[in-house]
Amino acid sequence: NAGLGADTAAGGLARLDRDVLAHGATVVIVAYGMNDIGWGVYADDAHRKTYLDSIGGIVRACRARKARVYICSAAATAEDPATGETSFLQRMCDDGMALARRLGAQTIDVQRQMRSVQKRVCAWAKQSNEQVSLHLADGAHLSDLGHLAMAWAILKGLDAPAEVSAAHLD
Repeated sequence: NAGLGADTAAGGLARLDRDVLAHGATVVIVAYGMNDIGWGVYADDAHRKTYLDSIGGIVRACRARKARVYICSAAATAEDPATGETSFLQRMCDDGMALARRLGAQTIDVQRQMRSVQKRVCAWAKQSNEQVSLHLADGAHLSDLGHLAMAWAILKGLDAPAEVSAAHLD
């Protein structure tokens, strides 16, 4: 794991050779986006372009080193799952995944998979009057349940067998 908290796609690209590919990585899975737009503060064309340029650079560098690369969308936010589908972050990540596929990478839509879990968790929490969320109180960082949902989304995206990727919410 070469992930760094608060990193961006541009930061990941800048250290990709040193921190990942130099160690002989054969599979690279990245999920950027949230920090690229500063939690929405920088949700503009300039930051979107930097994100997309960096995603393209990551894919090209990995493919040049014969590493399989999976570009993931960012994790779901605590935003209402009903409106998250049309958020700037989801649209930007969709564009990043489309670019990655055109360049020969594989993609995993972590946001939509997590949002499917989030909808069920929100409904259960409302029905049961329990304080359960995929996020910490700040609404941005993932709780243990959120990390589990993200891991499940990635395993599903990797087409992992049901023994390691099936989940039942109770």
